Amino acid sequence: MTMRRDSSIRQLGLQVLSAAGLLAASSGAATPSSGGLAVVGRTGPGLPTRIASHGTHCVVGTDSGLVMVDPVNTSRVLARVDLASAVRDMSVVEPSVTAIAAGESGLLMLSTRDVRAPRVLSETRLDAAVAIAASDGQVFLGLDEASEDRLVVLDVSDPVNPIGIDSIRLPGPPVAIDKLGGVVAVGIESPQGVLILSQEDERLVAQTFVATTLPPKRLAHHGNRLFVACGMPATGEVIAFDLSDPLVPRRDGGLRLADDARDVAVDGNRVLVAASALGLVVLDAPRGGRWMRLGDLGTGDDAIAVASAGLDGRAVLARRSSSGVSRMATIRFDSDGACDERPGLALAEVVDVARTMTHRFVLRRDRLDIYSVASDGGITAPLGSWTLPDADFWHVTVSGVTAAVASGAVIHLLDVSAPAAPRQTGQVVVTRGAVTSLALDGAMLAVAQGRDLEIHDVTTPARPLRTAVFAMSEGCYAVAAGRNRLFAVGGRQFIVVASRDASRPSIIGQLLLPTNGHSVATSASNVIVGSLEGSLLLIRVDDLGHPELAACMATEPVSAVAVDGQNIVATHPEAGVSVIGVTPTGGLVQNAWKDVPGSPCATALRGRSVDVAATGAGSFHLELSLPSVIVRLPERTVSR
Repeated sequence: MTMRRDSSIRQLGLQVLSAAGLLAASSGAATPSSGGLAVVGRTGPGLPTRIASHGTHCVVGTDSGLVMVDPVNTSRVLARVDLASAVRDMSVVEPSVTAIAAGESGLLMLSTRDVRAPRVLSETRLDAAVAIAASDGQVFLGLDEASEDRLVVLDVSDPVNPIGIDSIRLPGPPVAIDKLGGVVAVGIESPQGVLILSQEDERLVAQTFVATTLPPKRLAHHGNRLFVACGMPATGEVIAFDLSDPLVPRRDGGLRLADDARDVAVDGNRVLVAASALGLVVLDAPRGGRWMRLGDLGTGDDAIAVASAGLDGRAVLARRSSSGVSRMATIRFDSDGACDERPGLALAEVVDVARTMTHRFVLRRDRLDIYSVASDGGITAPLGSWTLPDADFWHVTVSGVTAAVASGAVIHLLDVSAPAAPRQTGQVVVTRGAVTSLALDGAMLAVAQGRDLEIHDVTTPARPLRTAVFAMSEGCYAVAAGRNRLFAVGGRQFIVVASRDASRPSIIGQLLLPTNGHSVATSASNVIVGSLEGSLLLIRVDDLGHPELAACMATEPVSAVAVDGQNIVATHPEAGVSVIGVTPTGGLVQNAWKDVPGSPCATALRGRSVDVAATGAGSFHLELSLPSVIVRLPERTVSR
């Protein structure tokens, strides 16, 4: 196999950001962003991706940052660091320094000399950093770039100022890297296999490529033996190669598994495998002998990452449940492979956000966190939280001092007048189906539950009263409320409900939409409807009995919308966040765009303050920097 060298790395001029500049961005200072949106705060962490063990502490990489935990008791959080992008891979450089492949943020060098006050020493801007290994003061970084896939070598003996040494093009996207003495191994997604390279006088030389039956996921080594975790849903394999002669890699055992092998670590004579639904699998993998499966630790969840804790017979495991909650655990195993688990830190994905003038409400699958809105618009530490055993929350809405949180067919009503100590005051159970959307306006609670629209009077939360159920011909997917009126969408049906008297709501207007609606928001006389089919609709409701379709804009698929005055925020599950303005003549024009990690699924807007929930990445607070008056621009109208 011929590999083309990219010797231009010595002239790449890698952009290394100072620690001061990087930390300013992560601590809440606004960073300029093209298109008029800037991330000024973030709540994390998201869900775990990788674990790096330093013996006395473990660094857990997540979809939104880093968490430092005690390896003996992973519920003991030592520190947190929020990052602008997801952690894709990590490797220990020295006892107090970790190298991090952070996707679009490139290479991060983290110091945990003071583990309770970790510092990002530098950020080297390299696009799509997805895999990493560190050895002898050097970092080997895999880049999955749009134009080409590369392996880059950097000197990190001074972690504040990494220096590019060499670069080589790869035959496909890298997924994992390991360094064994003078040999570098790179797991390749397609063609699937492991590329073996040697390093001679700091230059990489491709030696051979070893194909694997299943896609490689992670690499680990012990001496000159390379262990490769491979797999796909419902099938997996762990293989060992003897790399004594890198020109002629020799297979040295392996074992098939009944599920995906997501990660692998070596602890003495034991091989530890995070094997998805199988949990943690402990293998005895003797040289030249038959491999044996010594023990399993079924967790009921998907085991996704594992690391030896640097302590005899202990490992740290990350697992993720179907409910969107991930948990860390310390695993103890004996020489026979018998395992027991000490549960630790729980991490849950963010699914919804809501806002008042003074507080921000971030709903995770397992709890509701309440934050104060800082004077600079950023996010402070949470004031308080509320949860229930075995919680599985999905939606939140807030009006005044009342919050409503939906879990399945049950809506929990909370008094949030004391944000540090929210308390449940009542609950509502919908008649059928599960809640798909909530809106709260004073004492009126509107509930979309897939098929019907329900209205409840929650004047007395301990005794809520169902006042109406409206059947919608195409189902009811989303609701919005404000100023004693509410709006609901289901398929192409749009309805207006008058609710000045919460005990006697009534439908007073309807409109047939040109496309299926999936989300809705209202402000003053404007109603915005978003469609997952890729459009945004502006509906005027000056006359509530005769709603009028005023404008339509083609967009990326829209998962959620929010509106305040003339500004509209739309989240796009595969594309980011956009800001659309309403022109003086009633048209729509896109004014700003921001890519965010994860899959944006919910948003809230108050003035120029934007909150976004992104599945797998936490929540973001952004500031909108646009002129206060929207200028007249060409607009797109619709024919009726």
